[in-house]
Amino acid sequence: MKATDFARTDCLVGKKRHTYRELAGSWRCNECGGKLVERWDERFPEGWGVMCAKCGGTDFISDYEIERQEWEAEEVLEGLPAELAQLAGYTPRVRHTEVFSLNPEPIEI
Repeated sequence: MKATDFARTDCLVGKKRHTYRELAGSWRCNECGGKLVERWDERFPEGWGVMCAKCGGTDFISDYEIERQEWEAEEVLEGLPAELAQLAGYTPRVRHTEVFSLNPEPIEI
């Protein structure tokens, strides 16, 4: 989401205001995935703003949203036929599942 309306300590991302500290802690650049930093720059109205440390971009995505998208992509790839998933470069993760019986065998004491 594009950051707009930069103030001294926060900016508008989407429809919600976020502090620069919050953005630097749990958001990333949506273009290159770089970490966000608070900096002085002439392009910000108040002088201070938050931008990507790598590319200087102001289009951000939250860490939560990145994880959600990765989870959804994995779910879609797991639902594909094996040949298509392999063409997409997906290899299923080995998951160790332990099954516990709800009706355990009686134990003699």
